[in-house]
Amino acid sequence: MISSLLHTKKNSDIVCVDISHNMLTYSPVPAVQANALSLPFQDESFDLIVAAAFFHHLPGMEGQLLNECYRILKPNGRLVGYDPSASCIQNNLFMRHNKLRLKVFSPDEKPILPERIRTQSLDAGFKQFNYFTFSFKNSKLTIFEFIQRYILAPFSFGPLKMFLDRWFFWEAVK
Repeated sequence: MISSLLHTKKNSDIVCVDISHNMLTYSPVPAVQANALSLPFQDESFDLIVAAAFFHHLPGMEGQLLNECYRILKPNGRLVGYDPSASCIQNNLFMRHNKLRLKVFSPDEKPILPERIRTQSLDAGFKQFNYFTFSFKNSKLTIFEFIQRYILAPFSFGPLKMFLDRWFFWEAVK
């Protein structure tokens, strides 16, 4: 989906990467099947990497992912992504491996602390890191969405925002 949005930009070379061949069949741009921990690209190949709801699928490997992204980014290149926030109370209840974990989450999914990604980005060599938290309305009204929409969202502002917003959008600059 992200590659479709970016593909509209003129004079841009876009490559979609996924470990799943199945997922790549939907790509509107050239696609490469690869492991994100060992990407088949030369150093400093890209101006921008978009990690769309991706890092949380490889818990504990964020540092390795950031190092690999740093390697293939050009100087001043940007890595942007969004992932479920481990600062969010709801994510901790329903995404962690416990009795309340919802079956809609794959076994590998785990929320991430934004500050952990910040620290690991700086350790990987990125010179700048920014993020903000947010939530959005999902069209399917699950129990997870009901809680977010009608119980938590009305209180998601000020100092409570980081504990109630489910997602964080982040950017690291090389």
